[in-house]
Amino acid sequence: SGGAFNSYEEFSEILRKVREALGEEALKNIHIHISGIDYTDRGEREHLNLEESDLKWQELLQALHDAGADGTVISESPNIEGDAVLMKEFWERLSSR
Repeated sequence: SGGAFNSYEEFSEILRKVREALGEEALKNIHIHISGIDYTDRGEREHLNLEESDLKWQELLQALHDAGADGTVISESPNIEGDAVLMKEFWERLSSR
């Protein structure tokens, strides 16, 4: 997508299409990689830490949570562990509401 999708509404629409095409089980066993990405006109240049990127990762996680997604999220940022903890803590806050 070249970073074209970056809002709760867009993430939710993609997840709706996944559910529609592949069924609920696809969301229950989802496996995705998340990081910020710096794009050039040629495409992906490098991965960025979440807080240094324009990726609306909280909105992405909110959309995943609202869609009932479960499975595995892999951090691909340069700060793998730090961003993994950041996402895990945010997910836990969503789940405790």
